[in-house]
Amino acid sequence: MNSLDGKTAGGALDEIVYAEQTRMLYEAVPKGAIANAINACLLVVVQWTVVEHTFLLTWLALLLVVTAIRTVMAYRFRQVSDTPQTIIKWNNYFLHGVIATSILWGSSSIWLFPSDHITHQVFHAFVIAGMSAGASTSLSFQRLPILTYLFCTLPPLIIQFLFSVEAIGLAMGAMAFVFLLIIWSTSMSGYANTRQNIQLRFEASTRERALRESELKYQKIVDSAPLGIAHYDKTGRVTTYNNSFYELSGLDSENLEKLNLANSGNAAFSAAVTEAIEGGNGYFEGTMAVINPGQTHDIRIYSRGIVDADQHVTGGVMLVEDITEDKRAEKIKNEFISTMSHELRTPVTAIRGALGLLKGGVAGEIEGEASRLLDISMNNAERLLFLINDILDVERLESGQVKFDIEKLEVTSFLREVVGVAEGYASENHATLELDDCTEGAYINADKNRLMQVMYNLLSNAVKFSPEHDSVKISAGCEDGYVIIAVTDHGPGIPAEFHDKLFERFTQADSSAARNVPGTGLGLNIARELVEKQHGAIDFVTSDSGTTFTIRFPLS
Repeated sequence: MNSLDGKTAGGALDEIVYAEQTRMLYEAVPKGAIANAINACLLVVVQWTVVEHTFLLTWLALLLVVTAIRTVMAYRFRQVSDTPQTIIKWNNYFLHGVIATSILWGSSSIWLFPSDHITHQVFHAFVIAGMSAGASTSLSFQRLPILTYLFCTLPPLIIQFLFSVEAIGLAMGAMAFVFLLIIWSTSMSGYANTRQNIQLRFEASTRERALRESELKYQKIVDSAPLGIAHYDKTGRVTTYNNSFYELSGLDSENLEKLNLANSGNAAFSAAVTEAIEGGNGYFEGTMAVINPGQTHDIRIYSRGIVDADQHVTGGVMLVEDITEDKRAEKIKNEFISTMSHELRTPVTAIRGALGLLKGGVAGEIEGEASRLLDISMNNAERLLFLINDILDVERLESGQVKFDIEKLEVTSFLREVVGVAEGYASENHATLELDDCTEGAYINADKNRLMQVMYNLLSNAVKFSPEHDSVKISAGCEDGYVIIAVTDHGPGIPAEFHDKLFERFTQADSSAARNVPGTGLGLNIARELVEKQHGAIDFVTSDSGTTFTIRFPLS
């Protein structure tokens, strides 16, 4: 017979409790059978001289037969299935056995009760009380068996004593009645406690099984994850890891168990590990050599702290992504873009030059529709060359090939030069540039040409998005040890949905195919990269009445 732990969580709780009660009743049968046989034999031996032998032997034989049958049934119960129908059937068998046993013990107070021998009567009462006390323990797993036993066994004895003419008999009858009430109450309390304990056992078993299943599911998910996953304690020592981490690390199990991620020897990697232990999030990008010097995989690592129920950090978890193929693909892509851009720039430059010569009249004056088509061709050649140059700038910035010639720049004079360079473009687009509120004598350390490129990009954007015949303001001031350069237009502003991605590549506020404002969507991305690589910062504020881009550099 299956135990409670073998039950499925899907079964009704009452059925499970009922089945467990039945199992516990049958488990107690062998010990009860031994007690029945011993007490019955003792009763017969003691009463042999005062009770008719035929009654004694007949009663003993019947009791031993019933006891033997119940014992056989108990052993047979271990092999039966635990379906609800089977449990109900075998519970009824058990109840029939209890009825037969209790009737036999109750009848002993009629057949075997010595009417004139108080000593033997007391012994008889002692045996019945002992059997009832034992039954209150072994039968109280269910209400009906214990009630059946008590009210079939004790009342005949109580009646015998109460009909006695002697005072001692009356006292014994009263005591037996009180004993019945006490043992009945104790048995009901035991029944309630037993049922509650079974329910608690089942609930605990269910939770434990759910926890095991959850842990197994978690382990399967972790082991099948393409990312390397490692847990570590507050000291940085690895405690558990999945198969992907094992393969990426290239270490055997013995060395992994000794691995301390916080003592890798690489400051950036160790910082990413300890950042998680301190309650933050860590990030690292490099090679697997930080964990195993023999491994050269390019990896990206994310780490995060693990907290307990009280929100105390107990360690960290590290996710390791193998980006070797991504790096290789990115390198191929960049090389392709660089090659294509270089290859395109030469013929486009030649085309633009030839178109310029034609426009200048080297082949004779061009008028009418031919002149208009020539202008269109020149504009498109300019845009294409501008795009190629931007792509080349992005590629060089990514590959670290851009060199910076840092020098001390006086901001106001630099901005005057910027305005002089960009005035022509502003005029072509029917706008004016206004240099306003500049702090004289403020210096910054920057690459003049690169910063000129940034400023031209910001001014050209401001001009393109400004209303016709409006002005774009350029200002500079000092604040908290920084020089802040601002470019302000009075255009329609930048929509909120573009704020987070404005500095990303190929992003423009008007991204429709037929936008009125031309551009590559690379200018702001290049500007941010150029500023940040010179230890500056770029930001913006915007509304429906205009936008201000600011560049912040430390004062020299």
